[in-house]
Amino acid sequence: MVTAENDIIIYTMNLADGLHSHQRLLLCAADYTGLPVSTFRREQQQGQKPRLAGGPELHFSVSHSGDHWVCAFGPQPVGLDLQQHRPCRAEALARRFFHPEEVAWLEGQGFSEEAFYQIWTAKESFVKWSGRGFGEGFSTFSVVGVSPTPQWNYLSFQQGYTLCLCGDPLDQVIIKQLNTTDGGSLL
Repeated sequence: MVTAENDIIIYTMNLADGLHSHQRLLLCAADYTGLPVSTFRREQQQGQKPRLAGGPELHFSVSHSGDHWVCAFGPQPVGLDLQQHRPCRAEALARRFFHPEEVAWLEGQGFSEEAFYQIWTAKESFVKWSGRGFGEGFSTFSVVGVSPTPQWNYLSFQQGYTLCLCGDPLDQVIIKQLNTTDGGSLL
């Protein structure tokens, strides 16, 4: 699949296929660009976001949770986070790790599981989009009441999951299930 200029494609795969994350990434890059899998190789320098070398400049973000692996590809930086909802102490976690503005917003939502995972996935997708790293702390920035840049898009996914995409702009977003039953022979 070769995409339109500003299209962002989110690929989804089931983790039961036995592929490693880097194999999945290369399959998605090939589908996104229409180039052979062998064109690409994943590289990462210490302290920097991973990148794909060998083909055109691509921006991507990978996440996995539960039985699912997802990856967003786009022509500009993207951040993607998927979280399976699991029972947790949302209020205690928020008060410990989130910005005070986010805690106040969650209070207004009764610290519901849904609201908690909205904040969590927005924060993780922002960190991946910006490249700032998790080490700077989740409490040092807020995803509530922010300016229009970047944008966040909560995408419909399987029940019991929250999927959030962060980027600028988020014009056309396509979700595509990639079948990997014969993916091992492509690598």
